[in-house]
Amino acid sequence: MTTPAITHSSLPTAALPSTTTSPVIRSVRVEVIRGPDAGNHLRGATERVVIGSHRTADLVLSDRTVSRFHLELVIEGDAVVVRDLGSRNGTHLDGVEVETVRLKGPAIITLGET
Repeated sequence: MTTPAITHSSLPTAALPSTTTSPVIRSVRVEVIRGPDAGNHLRGATERVVIGSHRTADLVLSDRTVSRFHLELVIEGDAVVVRDLGSRNGTHLDGVEVETVRLKGPAIITLGET
């Protein structure tokens, strides 16, 4: 009794997983485009950036409608997670109040009047 030979053409084929990966974000750039601090900016290469009116925030805003620790930006792989830190006046993305949102590209976020 002979065993049939297995040739390459008789092997089942399967789709290989994509080797393409999403780019990893290494830093964030925040630019104030409206409000009393317009023109200020921050480039953060750390995993977490805090924005608020408190002097220890990474980006300090003088807008009286911005909470001391208003929001944080956290780099997570291919996205930046924006998280409101319990602010008084909220964090808005395109006019919609958000508590937590994952961004994969540029966005305009409103904090108070800024």
